[in-house]
Amino acid sequence: MTARKYYIIGVGPGDPDLMSIRAVRSIQESDLILYDSLIPEDILIRFCSEKKKIHVGHRSSKDHHDIMERISDILDNTEDAVVAHLKSGDPAVFSHLHEEVDMLVHRGISYEIVPGISSAIAVPEMAGIALTGRGFSESFTIVSASDASGNFNEAEIRSAMAASGSVVIMMGARYLGKIRDLLVSMDYRKPVVVIENGTRPDQNVSFFRQPLDITAEYANSPALIVTGQIINLREVGKKDEDKIRN
Repeated sequence: MTARKYYIIGVGPGDPDLMSIRAVRSIQESDLILYDSLIPEDILIRFCSEKKKIHVGHRSSKDHHDIMERISDILDNTEDAVVAHLKSGDPAVFSHLHEEVDMLVHRGISYEIVPGISSAIAVPEMAGIALTGRGFSESFTIVSASDASGNFNEAEIRSAMAASGSVVIMMGARYLGKIRDLLVSMDYRKPVVVIENGTRPDQNVSFFRQPLDITAEYANSPALIVTGQIINLREVGKKDEDKIRN
C-alpha cells in the first residue's frame, strides 16, 4: 500500500489570501492533508474542511527525523490516495525539503512541489519593510535562528551580521534574548524589527532603534527578525513632506 501522488505545498506566510491558485487546486485534488504546526487554522477551515487531516508537527529543527518517520508510517497505511503536505512559507526554505523528497524517491512515489510565497520576504514587506533598495541595500541574507541540532545558530547569525545589506532571521522568537546579546557584543548599531504573526490579523511589529533596546518579552512565536540596511517604507517621503510644510 502506498500513496498514488504526493504534493508538497507551500501555503505562504499565513494570510490565506496569499496562497497561490496552484496550491488551492492541489489541495482540492488531494484525499489526505498532512499539515505542520505553523499552518493557520483558518487555512485548514477554508480549504481543507472536507478533507481528512493529520497533524505531523514540525516546530523545531531537532524533531524533523521523527516527523519523517511519522509521514513514512502514514504512507505505509495509505492506499492509492493523493496526499498533500502543507508547509508554511515556501517548501524550499528551512523545511527539510530534500529529506522529504529523498523519502518519496526511495518509495517510488510521484511527487510535485508547489512553491509558496516565502515568509522571509512577504512578512517584512507587509510590515512596511523593504529588504533592498537602490542606494540603501543591494543584497539580503536569510538565516535560521537555530542550527540543524536545534541549538542557537550563533556562528551563521554572526556571519550574516558582518555582511553588508539586510538580514532576515527566521524562527527567532525563542532566541530573541540571545540575538540581542550577540548584536550588543558585536557593537551592532543598526535598527532591529521584530514581526510576530506576520500577515495575520494579529500581526505585531516592534521597531527598535538599536539592539540594546530589545526586550525578550516582545516576541511570541512565531516571529521573524529583520535588521541591517533595511528601508522603513512608512518613512519614505516624510522628509520631502516636511520640506513642503516648512
